[in-house]
Amino acid sequence: MGIEGDCKEVYLVEATFDFDGYACTSTFAVMNVSKAVQQMQDETGIQIHGILGIQFLLANKCILDFNRLQISISDGTNIHITSS
Repeated sequence: MGIEGDCKEVYLVEATFDFDGYACTSTFAVMNVSKAVQQMQDETGIQIHGILGIQFLLANKCILDFNRLQISISDGTNIHITSS
């Protein structure tokens, strides 16, 4: 399901990337959500580079702490999220 709430066919890719010093390998759905991302950026002023989904968060055993704006990973790595 796309960010706008409609069903879409997507490409699935497996990729490894560095997430604040933590190497993550996962399968990602790739879709064009430019309009929705631009709308969020216009409304909040925050630039969005991508959206991590539930599958990624579960596979990497992530814990989201919204009060501290922090993602914790099962190995104890803390990744701090900052907004502009």
